[in-house]
Amino acid sequence: MSRLIVGIAKFLVAVAFALLMGQHAEAQFLEPSLKTAARPEPTNLNDFIADRDAAIRLGKAFFWDVRLGSDNQTACATCHHHAGADSRVTNLAHPGADGNFTQGCEPGQPIPAAMFPTVRFQNPADRFSQQTLDIDDVVGSPGVMNHAFFALDQNGNEIITLLDEQVFVDNNGIAHRQVTGRNTPSTVNAVFNVRQFWDGRANAWFNGANPFGPVDDTARVWKVNPDNGAPEQVQVQIDHASLASQAVGPVNNAVEMAAAGRTWVHAARKLLDHNALKNQKVDPTDSVLGAIAAPGNGLTQTYSQMISAAFKPEWWNGGTVSPGESQMQANMALFFGLAVQMYESTLVSDDSRYDQWIELNGPMGDARELMTEQELRGLRLFFNLDPALPGTNCRECHITSNFTVATYNGKVGGSVLAGIGAFPPGTPDTDGDKVPDIIDAFPLDPTEWIDTDGDGIGNNADPDDDNDGIPDIIDPLPLEPGVGPPPPMPKEA
Repeated sequence: MSRLIVGIAKFLVAVAFALLMGQHAEAQFLEPSLKTAARPEPTNLNDFIADRDAAIRLGKAFFWDVRLGSDNQTACATCHHHAGADSRVTNLAHPGADGNFTQGCEPGQPIPAAMFPTVRFQNPADRFSQQTLDIDDVVGSPGVMNHAFFALDQNGNEIITLLDEQVFVDNNGIAHRQVTGRNTPSTVNAVFNVRQFWDGRANAWFNGANPFGPVDDTARVWKVNPDNGAPEQVQVQIDHASLASQAVGPVNNAVEMAAAGRTWVHAARKLLDHNALKNQKVDPTDSVLGAIAAPGNGLTQTYSQMISAAFKPEWWNGGTVSPGESQMQANMALFFGLAVQMYESTLVSDDSRYDQWIELNGPMGDARELMTEQELRGLRLFFNLDPALPGTNCRECHITSNFTVATYNGKVGGSVLAGIGAFPPGTPDTDGDKVPDIIDAFPLDPTEWIDTDGDGIGNNADPDDDNDGIPDIIDPLPLEPGVGPPPPMPKEA
């Protein structure tokens, strides 16, 4: 009897599924490969950049140069070296807003697993139940030791003084590198984001000076006036440039990269007249920098030469703008931000197995070997393609080839590729059971199409669909493991 009921239920579900497909075919689709997504760039980029390839080379050199840090050991890549993010496991704890480390969490040590999750509830399945724990410590990234900037010596080296550390000190009184108050976001695919960081702090418009875009009405850069040849301060608004806004933030931050008090002019004087990456070996086979790699360390070009090649001269050849300060030095943040954005725009993961699968007409069954059955089940769940699986709202936020609405593509509603959800004519159905192969766990068996517990036995033949040891015939929820029959009623006295 139980099997008959299940069969009738499946028939009704199939009918409902068919109706759903007919009514909402246009709303259901798979996203195309990320290779099809245009990479956003500023509409006024050509007002600044003279040579795009040169700008990418400059940006990569800036990104990887450890001399950018006041300690000559810290580059952008220090925190963005592993898939664009930080894979380090030691000294990651920041004490949070209250300034106190949670018991058991110590500077210089890995964060104990017992700290997670940092917010807990009396009923873990109910976020509205009473909160039993709220740890405000943050998993950040190690920056630099606490130093104060004093000056540059005659060779452009920083003279800095180590300060007394009050926060990042372990139980033995040993000071450690300061830790950032937010976790390092990945630079991979970040070019598609409208803003950067979870709170959008890095503005979508770059003002050439800092992360705050038009919010900072005082931000200025220097540009040569074509009428008189003299440099003058101007405002710039560079759209689609949150990566540039983000890039200029850490460089002079006294926790992330710099000694307190260092400025962009100081950083420029330290770097410009020296060969790029002078303390590091550059692989001659590097796809971007290999052609200008020096036989020893660094590149064959100085940063001033690279800037001159990458940017239009009105932004750097105006001579002195104030006593002891050149236009190139004064515009260092502009060059750094745009060049790093140009480099990071090349960091796109558009050859994942999903990209390969969809490129090879995966929805039509032409590339099944690229996705495991478990992954295909996840895909069906994500795209709401399987009526036997719970409905999801993944697609409310995770649209476009980037699978996020927080992108420029997401702002206009994502892709329009019709695909698997509509099951167009010709979609493979090898066993003819009206369930397309793409969602059929048994594409060669017309009597089966789903296997809830993944044991290789279809639900129609399996006496225990959820493999919880409770036979379906007495299991009130045969598709949910661990839910058995209700306990017997107590006998009357």
